[in-house]
Amino acid sequence: MKFKADCGARLVSGYEISVDAMTSAIADAAFFNEIMNYQNIGVFKNDTTCLFWKKYESLLEELKFRIY
Repeated sequence: MKFKADCGARLVSGYEISVDAMTSAIADAAFFNEIMNYQNIGVFKNDTTCLFWKKYESLLEELKFRIY
């Protein structure tokens, strides 16, 4: 992603659709809680090994939450 490279960010996250504010607040709180516990961002982005993805899979899919 050009934006990610231009900013020097290690990851960029967000929703691919317009989402309900309360529902996304739940996902955002869970996301920030989990990301504070990871030392290796690469592990966090891997949806097959990251506990965050397993724990909140249905909510994240409903909201079309993505991490790049």
